[in-house]
Amino acid sequence: MNKVCRELLKKNNAREERIYKENEDVYTNMIVYLRAADMTEYNQELVRADLIEMILDGQERGEDIQQVMGGCYKEICDEIIEAMPKRTKKEKMLYVLSIALGCAAILGTIQIAKHIFSWITSGRVTSIVEISLGNIISGIVIVFAATCMVNHMCQKAFEEMDQKGRLRAFLFMFIVTFVVISVTVLCNMFLATPSINIHIAVFAIGVVAMWGGGRVLE
Repeated sequence: MNKVCRELLKKNNAREERIYKENEDVYTNMIVYLRAADMTEYNQELVRADLIEMILDGQERGEDIQQVMGGCYKEICDEIIEAMPKRTKKEKMLYVLSIALGCAAILGTIQIAKHIFSWITSGRVTSIVEISLGNIISGIVIVFAATCMVNHMCQKAFEEMDQKGRLRAFLFMFIVTFVVISVTVLCNMFLATPSINIHIAVFAIGVVAMWGGGRVLE
């Protein structure tokens, strides 16, 4: 995220605190829905700024969000998304790469924590971090599943569910979580032979580099 986008994000965060509680739920759903749109983060913040402005102006006139926007929130969001420029191929590639590096850095940090925990519990000090094929596959599966689930939930932000709908949503989340956990456990059981051995200092530098690379690409 560049400096201009960060400044706009901070400004939006500060201004949205003035939104009345009765308008917060709809506003939040609109923002969540827009987060799944094919727009750059800067354009998302521009849209967010406009929405906040509309809501705050309405509040000053004594109008709630339904009176300001007419209640067709999803349709309004779809119109906004359609009017805004889409990410270019280069922006999409950099966006995906930044997410991949960020997720890899998180998984790498967890691996370092596990390595240190193993030192403490076993008393066997080793400077080598062992990476198996199972670790790599399970990491990819976790990142892919988490990204898809977040995107799915963003797209369903405006759906009002009855009891059956909530049950279906719960079952969907349960099945996906069960499959992901099963795949990761099986991978780490049957593909546990170390494929890569890396000195912990080099591994830590790599994790820091991935963190930095992800921030730069943002």
